[in-house]
Amino acid sequence: YLRNAIRLDWNLRRLLKKPEKLPPEMLLVLGLAAYELAHLRIPAHASVNWAVTRVRNRFGKGLGGVANGVLRAFARDSKAYDDAGRYAAIEDRVDRLAVMHALPAWIVRLWLDAYGEETALAYMRASRSPAVPAVRVNASCDGAAGVRETLLTEGKGLPVADWGAAFPGGAPYMARLLEKKGAVSFQSAGVQEILHALGISSW
Repeated sequence: YLRNAIRLDWNLRRLLKKPEKLPPEMLLVLGLAAYELAHLRIPAHASVNWAVTRVRNRFGKGLGGVANGVLRAFARDSKAYDDAGRYAAIEDRVDRLAVMHALPAWIVRLWLDAYGEETALAYMRASRSPAVPAVRVNASCDGAAGVRETLLTEGKGLPVADWGAAFPGGAPYMARLLEKKGAVSFQSAGVQEILHALGISSW
């Protein structure tokens, strides 16, 4: 939900008359339900039902009705959620790209200035993709180097920083077994690279 919150919020607010006057908790509930409608294989009636019930119980029948109307309208038009034409009404190009790719506008502007159009757009698209699973080998465990080598060869992993392995095809079963033994822990490749760049990856 958080990865797509900017985009979801924009889509919901266009269906609300005065979203700024609604309780923040209600907006969060609407956002979570909208995420389910747009991204998960959950029946629309189930997502709408739990969200409306939550809003009604917390804020009364009136706002429950508002939640019901907004989420049903979102569900009816959810296919347009991924249509670039939906966002054409946003005049400022940076703001439009920010909403389309669910990124803060300052990041969009930074990437465009730093990397140019083509690379920046590639980064924006990639930012909404699910992260590749990765593990970090416990360097203090016995045979740590061998564990990592096994993950890279038999597990078909890609090396990450000093002790990591990423799995574009999905984490192998052996990674789960090693996790139970305390030999590895699941940690994103991005975080591992940051720690490595900061010189603290040997923890």
